[in-house]
Amino acid sequence: MVAIWRRTDAILRRMDAITRRVACSYDGTDGGLLRPVVSSGMRERLTSDLGVYVLSGLFSLVVFLGALGVLSVTLPSGLGRRRTAGLVVGYLLFIAVYTVAWYIYAGIDAREQI
Repeated sequence: MVAIWRRTDAILRRMDAITRRVACSYDGTDGGLLRPVVSSGMRERLTSDLGVYVLSGLFSLVVFLGALGVLSVTLPSGLGRRRTAGLVVGYLLFIAVYTVAWYIYAGIDAREQI
């Protein structure tokens, strides 16, 4: 029982230390933490329209690779060369169209006067 008490006390002390560190970083307004997690330059790039395009493209790549992994495990005969080639060619066509749309959007955005 004493061991459980000591362990619980140690956990509570760690939680208290973490809470104090976060409280020291908080500025007390709705603005959040004093020290930003992501730099402002990086935040601007990630939240711009083209940044969203890049993140969406990376997400689609992760989903595609995950789907290939799931298909290779769940299909009774697995993914053969022909199936894999067809899926990869289809994905690359999708990425090509996606990239063309991205460049067109960047050209339109560059010509806009705000």
